[in-house]
Amino acid sequence: MRIKFVKTRCFLLTICSLALTGASHAQDTAIAWSPDLKLSSLADIPQKMAEPLNPGQPGLNLSNANGKILRMVTTCNEFLEAVAEDYSPANNLEVKRESWYVQACYALRDLQTARTPMESNLLPDGWSTDALDKLPPLDVFGEQSVVDAAQKAEESGKSWQEYEPSLRVTKIEGDHLEAEDDHGGLYSVDIIARADFTGDGHSGLAIVSCERAVNGTLADYNYYILTSAKNGKGPMRRITARNPPYALTAK
Repeated sequence: MRIKFVKTRCFLLTICSLALTGASHAQDTAIAWSPDLKLSSLADIPQKMAEPLNPGQPGLNLSNANGKILRMVTTCNEFLEAVAEDYSPANNLEVKRESWYVQACYALRDLQTARTPMESNLLPDGWSTDALDKLPPLDVFGEQSVVDAAQKAEESGKSWQEYEPSLRVTKIEGDHLEAEDDHGGLYSVDIIARADFTGDGHSGLAIVSCERAVNGTLADYNYYILTSAKNGKGPMRRITARNPPYALTAK
Protein backbone atom coordinates (compact mmCIF):
# COMPACT_ATOMS: atom_id res chain seq x y z
CA MET A 1 0.00 0.00 0.00
CA ARG A 2 1.36 3.41 -0.81
CA ILE A 3 1.95 6.04 1.78
CA LYS A 4 -1.02 8.29 2.48
CA PHE A 5 -0.92 11.78 3.95
CA VAL A 6 -2.71 15.04 3.52
CA LYS A 7 -0.62 18.17 3.31
CA THR A 8 -1.31 21.25 5.36
CA ARG A 9 0.65 24.44 5.61
CA CYS A 10 2.97 24.83 8.55
CA PHE A 11 2.63 28.46 9.54
CA LEU A 12 0.56 30.88 11.60
CA LEU A 13 -1.07 29.04 14.53
CA THR A 14 -0.77 25.52 13.19
CA ILE A 15 1.76 22.99 14.37
CA CYS A 16 4.11 21.85 11.61
CA SER A 17 2.00 19.17 10.00
CA LEU A 18 1.45 17.15 6.87
CA ALA A 19 -1.24 15.26 8.73
CA LEU A 20 -1.66 11.63 7.86
CA THR A 21 -5.09 10.12 7.49
CA GLY A 22 -4.99 6.65 8.95
CA ALA A 23 -2.06 4.31 9.35
CA SER A 24 0.32 3.85 6.45
CA HIS A 25 2.13 0.66 5.56
CA ALA A 26 4.71 0.40 2.80
CA GLN A 27 5.43 -2.91 1.12
CA ASP A 28 8.60 -4.56 2.40
CA THR A 29 10.49 -4.04 -0.87
CA ALA A 30 8.84 -1.64 -3.29
CA ILE A 31 9.02 1.94 -4.45
CA ALA A 32 6.26 3.71 -2.55
CA TRP A 33 5.10 7.32 -2.58
CA SER A 34 2.40 9.53 -1.18
CA PRO A 35 -0.87 9.68 -3.11
CA ASP A 36 -0.74 13.39 -2.40
CA LEU A 37 1.78 13.56 -5.25
CA LYS A 38 -1.15 12.62 -7.49
CA LEU A 39 1.10 10.23 -9.35
CA SER A 40 -0.38 7.12 -10.95
CA SER A 41 2.96 5.59 -11.94
CA LEU A 42 6.63 6.49 -12.18
CA ALA A 43 6.21 6.80 -15.94
CA ASP A 44 3.91 9.79 -15.37
CA ILE A 45 6.55 11.87 -13.57
CA PRO A 46 7.74 13.89 -16.62
CA GLN A 47 4.19 14.96 -17.37
CA LYS A 48 3.47 15.68 -13.71
CA MET A 49 6.53 17.91 -13.42
CA ALA A 50 5.54 19.87 -16.52
CA GLU A 51 1.99 20.54 -15.29
CA PRO A 52 1.01 23.45 -13.03
CA LEU A 53 1.40 22.29 -9.44
CA ASN A 54 -1.69 24.16 -8.26
CA PRO A 55 -4.00 24.64 -11.26
CA GLY A 56 -6.09 27.76 -10.99
CA GLN A 57 -3.82 29.28 -8.34
CA PRO A 58 -1.29 32.10 -8.83
CA GLY A 59 2.27 31.08 -9.56
CA LEU A 60 5.09 31.22 -7.02
CA ASN A 61 7.12 34.44 -7.14
CA LEU A 62 10.87 33.99 -6.69
CA SER A 63 13.73 36.47 -6.71
CA ASN A 64 17.41 36.07 -7.44
CA ALA A 65 20.21 36.33 -4.87
CA ASN A 66 20.28 40.13 -4.86
CA GLY A 67 16.48 40.35 -4.77
CA LYS A 68 16.23 42.39 -7.93
CA ILE A 69 15.05 39.96 -10.60
CA LEU A 70 11.68 38.30 -10.19
CA ARG A 71 10.55 35.04 -11.75
CA MET A 72 7.16 33.39 -11.48
CA VAL A 73 6.96 29.58 -11.60
CA THR A 74 3.95 27.31 -11.81
CA THR A 75 5.46 23.87 -12.47
CA CYS A 76 8.01 21.69 -10.71
CA ASN A 77 10.32 21.93 -13.72
CA GLU A 78 10.26 25.71 -13.53
CA PHE A 79 10.70 25.69 -9.75
CA LEU A 80 13.69 23.33 -9.79
CA GLU A 81 15.35 25.27 -12.60
CA ALA A 82 14.92 28.53 -10.66
CA VAL A 83 16.25 27.05 -7.42
CA ALA A 84 19.31 25.75 -9.29
CA GLU A 85 19.92 29.34 -10.40
CA ASP A 86 19.80 30.54 -6.77
CA TYR A 87 16.27 31.93 -6.81
CA SER A 88 14.26 31.90 -3.58
CA PRO A 89 10.86 33.16 -2.37
CA ALA A 90 10.48 36.87 -3.01
CA ASN A 91 8.80 37.67 0.33
CA ASN A 92 7.24 36.09 3.42
CA LEU A 93 3.99 35.32 1.62
CA GLU A 94 5.89 33.40 -1.04
CA VAL A 95 7.83 31.53 1.67
CA LYS A 96 4.49 30.14 2.87
CA ARG A 97 3.39 29.24 -0.64
CA GLU A 98 6.71 27.60 -1.48
CA SER A 99 5.90 24.78 0.94
CA TRP A 100 3.71 23.12 -1.70
CA TYR A 101 6.64 23.01 -4.11
CA VAL A 102 9.08 21.67 -1.50
CA GLN A 103 6.62 18.91 -0.60
CA ALA A 104 6.20 17.72 -4.19
CA CYS A 105 8.93 18.77 -6.58
CA TYR A 106 12.07 17.33 -4.99
CA ALA A 107 10.42 13.97 -4.39
CA LEU A 108 9.19 13.79 -7.98
CA ARG A 109 12.68 14.67 -9.19
CA ASP A 110 14.32 11.91 -7.17
CA LEU A 111 11.66 9.30 -7.89
CA GLN A 112 12.55 9.57 -11.58
CA THR A 113 15.80 7.69 -10.98
CA ALA A 114 14.68 5.62 -7.98
CA ARG A 115 15.00 1.84 -7.99
CA THR A 116 13.43 -0.97 -6.06
CA PRO A 117 15.66 -1.61 -3.01
CA MET A 118 17.39 -4.94 -2.65
CA GLU A 119 16.59 -4.95 1.06
CA SER A 120 13.49 -4.31 3.14
CA ASN A 121 12.22 -0.76 3.19
CA LEU A 122 13.18 1.44 6.10
CA LEU A 123 10.40 1.96 8.65
CA PRO A 124 7.71 0.21 6.59
CA ASP A 125 5.12 0.84 9.30
CA GLY A 126 6.03 4.48 9.87
CA TRP A 127 7.55 6.26 12.83
CA SER A 128 7.85 4.74 16.29
CA THR A 129 8.26 6.31 19.72
CA ASP A 130 12.07 6.08 19.44
CA ALA A 131 12.08 8.00 16.14
CA LEU A 132 14.27 10.80 17.51
CA ASP A 133 16.98 8.24 18.23
CA LYS A 134 16.81 7.08 14.61
CA LEU A 135 16.97 10.54 13.04
CA PRO A 136 20.12 12.63 12.60
CA PRO A 137 19.94 16.28 13.72
CA LEU A 138 17.62 17.85 11.16
CA ASP A 139 16.22 21.33 11.69
CA VAL A 140 17.63 23.60 14.38
CA PHE A 141 16.91 27.15 15.51
CA GLY A 142 19.63 29.67 16.20
CA GLU A 143 22.55 31.52 14.72
CA GLN A 144 25.14 30.01 12.42
CA SER A 145 27.13 28.67 15.35
CA VAL A 146 24.12 26.58 16.37
CA VAL A 147 23.67 25.28 12.84
CA ASP A 148 27.37 24.45 12.66
CA ALA A 149 27.18 22.56 15.97
CA ALA A 150 24.26 20.49 14.68
CA GLN A 151 26.18 19.65 11.52
CA LYS A 152 29.20 18.53 13.54
CA ALA A 153 26.94 16.39 15.72
CA GLU A 154 25.48 14.80 12.61
CA GLU A 155 28.92 14.13 11.16
CA SER A 156 30.00 12.47 14.40
CA GLY A 157 27.04 10.08 14.21
CA LYS A 158 24.87 11.57 16.94
CA SER A 159 21.11 11.29 16.77
CA TRP A 160 18.74 14.23 16.93
CA GLN A 161 17.82 13.16 20.46
CA GLU A 162 21.47 13.11 21.53
CA TYR A 163 22.08 16.53 20.04
CA GLU A 164 18.99 18.06 21.66
CA PRO A 165 18.07 16.12 24.83
CA SER A 166 14.98 18.27 25.47
CA LEU A 167 13.44 17.22 22.14
CA ARG A 168 10.38 15.03 22.65
CA VAL A 169 7.79 13.37 20.44
CA THR A 170 4.33 14.87 20.78
CA LYS A 171 2.46 13.01 18.04
CA ILE A 172 2.86 10.03 15.75
CA GLU A 173 0.43 9.04 13.01
CA GLY A 174 1.98 6.50 10.69
CA ASP A 175 4.51 8.39 8.56
CA HIS A 176 3.85 11.70 10.32
CA LEU A 177 5.86 12.76 13.37
CA GLU A 178 5.61 15.87 15.52
CA ALA A 179 8.09 16.99 18.18
CA GLU A 180 8.97 20.01 20.30
CA ASP A 181 11.87 21.15 22.45
CA ASP A 182 12.38 23.38 25.48
CA HIS A 183 13.63 26.26 23.35
CA GLY A 184 10.32 27.03 21.65
CA GLY A 185 10.87 24.89 18.58
CA LEU A 186 8.08 22.90 16.94
CA TYR A 187 8.95 20.28 14.35
CA SER A 188 7.34 17.78 12.01
CA VAL A 189 8.86 15.08 9.83
CA ASP A 190 6.90 13.27 7.13
CA ILE A 191 7.97 10.34 5.00
CA ILE A 192 7.01 11.07 1.39
CA ALA A 193 8.60 8.13 -0.43
CA ARG A 194 10.57 4.93 0.08
CA ALA A 195 12.99 3.65 -2.55
CA ASP A 196 16.62 3.05 -3.44
CA PHE A 197 17.53 6.59 -4.42
CA THR A 198 21.24 6.05 -5.05
CA GLY A 199 21.39 2.76 -6.96
CA ASP A 200 23.34 0.98 -4.22
CA GLY A 201 20.50 -1.39 -3.38
CA HIS A 202 19.82 0.16 0.03
CA SER A 203 16.45 1.51 1.03
CA GLY A 204 16.08 5.24 1.58
CA LEU A 205 13.44 7.61 2.88
CA ALA A 206 12.49 10.86 1.18
CA ILE A 207 11.24 13.15 3.93
CA VAL A 208 9.98 16.69 4.38
CA SER A 209 10.82 18.31 7.69
CA CYS A 210 9.27 21.47 9.04
CA GLU A 211 10.32 23.82 11.83
CA ARG A 212 8.78 26.87 13.40
CA ALA A 213 8.93 28.78 16.64
CA VAL A 214 6.06 28.17 19.04
CA ASN A 215 5.07 31.83 18.80
CA GLY A 216 6.18 32.26 15.22
CA THR A 217 4.11 33.06 12.16
CA LEU A 218 6.28 31.41 9.51
CA ALA A 219 7.68 27.93 9.04
CA ASP A 220 10.59 26.51 7.11
CA TYR A 221 10.34 23.33 5.05
CA ASN A 222 13.30 21.19 4.07
CA TYR A 223 13.64 18.05 1.99
CA TYR A 224 16.12 15.27 2.72
CA ILE A 225 16.84 11.67 1.80
CA LEU A 226 17.90 9.39 4.63
CA THR A 227 19.38 5.91 4.56
CA SER A 228 20.56 3.49 7.21
CA ALA A 229 23.83 3.91 9.11
CA LYS A 230 26.85 2.41 7.37
CA ASN A 231 27.57 -0.03 10.19
CA GLY A 232 23.90 -0.71 10.86
CA LYS A 233 24.12 1.06 14.21
CA GLY A 234 23.19 4.58 15.18
CA PRO A 235 20.85 7.05 13.47
CA MET A 236 20.05 7.12 9.80
CA ARG A 237 22.33 9.10 7.50
CA ARG A 238 21.30 12.11 5.46
CA ILE A 239 22.56 11.68 1.90
CA THR A 240 21.39 14.97 0.45
CA ALA A 241 22.79 18.45 0.96
CA ARG A 242 21.31 20.52 3.78
CA ASN A 243 20.24 23.33 1.46
CA PRO A 244 18.27 23.60 -1.80
CA PRO A 245 18.33 22.04 -4.29
CA TYR A 246 19.11 19.15 -1.89
CA ALA A 247 21.42 17.33 -4.28
CA LEU A 248 22.44 13.78 -3.46
CA THR A 249 25.88 13.63 -1.88
CA ALA A 250 28.33 10.73 -1.83
CA LYS A 251 28.55 9.38 1.70
